[in-house]
Amino acid sequence: MNKAKHIVINLSGNFGQSLGENVWKQVESVAHTTKAVLFDFTGVDSITQEGLVFLKKIIYHLREFGSEIAFSGLKNNSISLLQENIDKSLVHIFALREEAKGFLESRLDITEEDLSAVSSLPEVRSALVKEGVFYTYCPSCNAKLRLRSKGNYACPACKTKFFFNPIQEPMKYERISLE
Repeated sequence: MNKAKHIVINLSGNFGQSLGENVWKQVESVAHTTKAVLFDFTGVDSITQEGLVFLKKIIYHLREFGSEIAFSGLKNNSISLLQENIDKSLVHIFALREEAKGFLESRLDITEEDLSAVSSLPEVRSALVKEGVFYTYCPSCNAKLRLRSKGNYACPACKTKFFFNPIQEPMKYERISLE
């Protein structure tokens, strides 16, 4: 199977058991097809011991499939916790998201085939703009949606997850947000 996905997982809140379980479910379903995963901790206030257990499990699972892993946006207390408990050779830690993405891209050959595989993911590109709000339709059930910016969304009617990209820029990464 061709490993085509490059994933950015945006995290927020407290990384404990609940968030750890949600991230585990997402990662478990895509680990075998993922080349690189960037965990953006910018919105994470703290990491609990239960969250640390899930992070270790997630890291080892991704590494079993040969995925590159990077963390960005960690707060100082979280950096210390991770450095004490996780093997430094398994994950790369960066202050800024762009630094982490640059590192992952430099370590991997991103081909046109990879870009086309990611572009086949559900994505809404067209919308009517009115007073800074985008009006569009769900890619699955055609429910009318009102969105404020590009990013990850789930349709309230059918629960389909999709990425909204109103400016139609090329996407190298599938984006997943978890809260």
